[in-house]
Amino acid sequence: MNLFTIFHANLAFSSIPSEHYDWVLDHCYWPLLDFVEREKIKTGLEFSGQTLQILSKMDPSMVEAMVRLMEKGLLEPVCGAQFQSIGPLMPAEDNLFNYAKGRKTFHEILGKDAKILYIPEQTVSRGILDLVAKTGYDAVFVEWNNAVRFGSFDLEKKLLFHSPLLNSLNGEKLRLLWNHSVLFQKVQRYIFGEIQIEDVLTYLENETRNKDGLLCLYGSDLEIFGYFPGTTLQFDSSPSRQRWSRFIELVEAISKKHDFVLPSEGIEQNSIPETVTLGSAAFPILCKKQPKYNPVRWSVCGRGGYQLNRSCFMTSSQISILKNSRSISPCREKILRGQLAPCWASDYRTFTTEEKWFEANRDLHHAASEVEKEIENIRKHGQLGPDEILILSDSPSPCLMVEKELRFPPGAVLAGAKAYLKENHILKPVKVQWEDIHTYSNGYVRSARVVLLFDDPVPQVAKIQFKGHDPDTLAQPLAFEDFKQMFGKQVSFNLKRGLCLDSVVFQDISQVPLMGTIAHGFFDSIDWDADFYSGSAQIDTGNDFYHDLSPVESIVCFNGPLRTLVEGMIPMGPVSQKKKYAIYHGTNRLDVIQSFMVKQLNSVSFRAGIITLLPNAWNRDTLSVATLNGGEACEIYSLSGQRVSHSEPVKTGISSRSCLGATGGWTAFSDGEKTLTISRDLMKGHSAPLLRYEEIGEQFFARLYHSLGERDDTSLFSYRGLMEERFVITARRGEVFQKMEPNYMVLQQGG
Repeated sequence: MNLFTIFHANLAFSSIPSEHYDWVLDHCYWPLLDFVEREKIKTGLEFSGQTLQILSKMDPSMVEAMVRLMEKGLLEPVCGAQFQSIGPLMPAEDNLFNYAKGRKTFHEILGKDAKILYIPEQTVSRGILDLVAKTGYDAVFVEWNNAVRFGSFDLEKKLLFHSPLLNSLNGEKLRLLWNHSVLFQKVQRYIFGEIQIEDVLTYLENETRNKDGLLCLYGSDLEIFGYFPGTTLQFDSSPSRQRWSRFIELVEAISKKHDFVLPSEGIEQNSIPETVTLGSAAFPILCKKQPKYNPVRWSVCGRGGYQLNRSCFMTSSQISILKNSRSISPCREKILRGQLAPCWASDYRTFTTEEKWFEANRDLHHAASEVEKEIENIRKHGQLGPDEILILSDSPSPCLMVEKELRFPPGAVLAGAKAYLKENHILKPVKVQWEDIHTYSNGYVRSARVVLLFDDPVPQVAKIQFKGHDPDTLAQPLAFEDFKQMFGKQVSFNLKRGLCLDSVVFQDISQVPLMGTIAHGFFDSIDWDADFYSGSAQIDTGNDFYHDLSPVESIVCFNGPLRTLVEGMIPMGPVSQKKKYAIYHGTNRLDVIQSFMVKQLNSVSFRAGIITLLPNAWNRDTLSVATLNGGEACEIYSLSGQRVSHSEPVKTGISSRSCLGATGGWTAFSDGEKTLTISRDLMKGHSAPLLRYEEIGEQFFARLYHSLGERDDTSLFSYRGLMEERFVITARRGEVFQKMEPNYMVLQQGG
């Protein structure tokens, strides 16, 4: 049996301050290179482009030593992308930049094209694989243990010892190198002095007995050999010497029976034609090691995860809008992506030190400021009048709905003004609705919420002018009883349970409600004897549980030409919630807007936008869920026969076990005849979709939560002030997996 190693070197690790970098080089990195030179053991060593750049500046002789070992065939550098970022939780455009930039950095510093990608944090989805192949990599290094446990197929154990082909969504083929987390944790425990060398050798012997091929002995952190997170002063080198001594002793013992090869040699010698598909509906995003290492960790758990990811998604969306509307050049887009790229790093999202938290906010401010400069430049050159706005969208749309809070100078626009698209000096009427209007003393609008509907295809850069006055464009108060008369068959609410949705019928699609409340007693199982609502929210502090199911005493409704609004105030323990629904006229769309006024919340499980499917409306045998998890291509997973439990706790203190990336801003359910899509506004908020699906007798339970925060061992976040999350729910015939509305920006004169 041939063995290989890929040591993971990461100076950006969340718990290493830059003042300790020299210690890490002296007690972790140099000892490995000296070991390789002295023992002539072929070794793989992975760096991110960021770490490689730091090394080339701090200690050029280390780069020279690596190149010499490469030339001798003893060392193979492996690329970890430019930054250690969680691909399944990022937009595809940012992943493409990260993977390509990492290869470019490797070539510039080492004079070598990186062919193997060490998937950052060993966190992988089907969607990112096409991007890996597109940027020039031939193989990926992925953890075996969770791929076996949570794959949608039965992996034969023999594949562990070979390099099979990896299926991607668009047919790109990559070779697989398997990491083995149990084995590398055995090695770590031995060098820490927790177990004996015989324990490692026995486990290795049991894994490789009567087998030929390839196995990874170690594929994890290099820093643990000589650096001890949390120790502010590194002054005692004896633990480092002891750990390296144990490791050398282990390698010497293993070398008596096994040969070490470079990772690329292992691929060449052990390639097989079998193909592997990663992930399943229950675990579409695979992570490393034990279940506490799941994607929620980097989405809404760690230090400021909600706020940091919200800002990153907003800035990335703005860059995409600027690029796709041809407001910036491809070259400028690449520069802006490069400035945003470090902000996606996983090490800003877990056990982040004060120093690195400052760096995260500095990097994000710089990236956002550069994007804002481009937006301001467009605003200046747009020659906008005080009664005009400019709409930029990231993709063409045959039917665009725009909603924006606008502020006008005195005397510019009257309440109820008509809207016109200005195109080639021609004014084309646009449907408009005015809401929540505040006026100056002379009756002109100071601020208002404006809703625009474009029935015809709209340019990706569209100038709108407001002129005149039409009272029919104003949203007028509507009694709730009148609302029920007008829309009761379409949408019904439960006033005794926090204005939750009893049922929602999209009449052009189905006369049976697709979503709403599953009433107590529906399931023939005592385990499921409860009411399961839609449009609700919940907070779990670990000690107390709060929900928004108290009676609503006051409901306010407004009706206009484009949509009808229903809203109410609902208390929820430490949070005050304003819940609002927008029911659109003549289209299969419902918006759920939940605004939370938070005085202080720390490290809680906070879930909103809870949507429950009504089983009688769906064909269970053909039901599937679809979304984007970091890639360009849609990932589709059949739910029939599956059990999906993202929202369930792993154990005490870890409140969820997985999530969807939903990096395109949407998640969809379909049974082939119809599709229900739940979209989030990536320009305003951030949430992690958690899917729950289980079959109960002849029925099924399917629910989507949107988490603003979860608890685990990295949790260190606070919520204060106003938080708003918007969910757009649309229904369409057939199987249509895409977001209905493009992302857009609205610009006015003066900002």
